[in-house]
Amino acid sequence: MTEPGSTLAAVLDVSVLIRGVLSRHGASGEVLQHLKSRRFTSFTCRQHLLEFHRALGYRRIRERCGLTEQHRRRLVAQLYARSVVLHFPPGPPLCRDPKDDYLVHLAVAAG
Repeated sequence: MTEPGSTLAAVLDVSVLIRGVLSRHGASGEVLQHLKSRRFTSFTCRQHLLEFHRALGYRRIRERCGLTEQHRRRLVAQLYARSVVLHFPPGPPLCRDPKDDYLVHLAVAAG
C-alpha cells in the first residue's frame, strides 16, 4: 500500500514526531525531514492525529517550542497531508498498554 516509487512505509510513534518537533537535529528530526520530502509513506488515522495534537499541547512542549493552538493545528494538518489516512474498525486488545493498541491495528491496516 506504499505510494509509487516509495520503498518504505511507516507508522510513526507520536514520541518520534514530538522529538522531531522539539529538535530538527538527531534521528527524529531527520525522520520529519524525510516525511516532509516524502522519502517514505507515512500512515496515520484519526486517533493518531488526535494523540499528536494532544501531546503538542503538553505545557512543557508548548513552552519549549512556543507553540500556539494555531501552530499545533498546522503541525497536525501537515502530518495529515503527508500521510495516508486509514480508517479501520477497533480490534482486539494486543498491547500491555491498551492506549497503544490502535498503533498496532494501524500498522496491520497499512499492510
